[in-house]
Amino acid sequence: MNVLVEFLCGDRQQVKERDIRRTVARCGKCGCTRAIHHVIVMEWASRCYDCNFKHWWGDAEELAKDDARRHSNSRPKHRASHFKASRPTSRKMQELLEEKLR
Repeated sequence: MNVLVEFLCGDRQQVKERDIRRTVARCGKCGCTRAIHHVIVMEWASRCYDCNFKHWWGDAEELAKDDARRHSNSRPKHRASHFKASRPTSRKMQELLEEKLR
């Protein structure tokens, strides 16, 4: 499972759970291994009120909005929307990171 994190250099990107367990990951901005500063818990998501459709999009509000619109357009009777919420997986990974950094 990928989770959105912020590095000490300020770059944000998706990393795997194993990187959070190690508290370091490869930074896309710097190109070197950096310490993970914190996990971004609030992310944009798109979901449908009429089916099980739900996708998490990190910081990308436009992607969440487009995804909800595409879902509604391809299924005319479905009502989809986008929203910003606390992702359960990210909360769990943040607790794990805080435990490792103590």
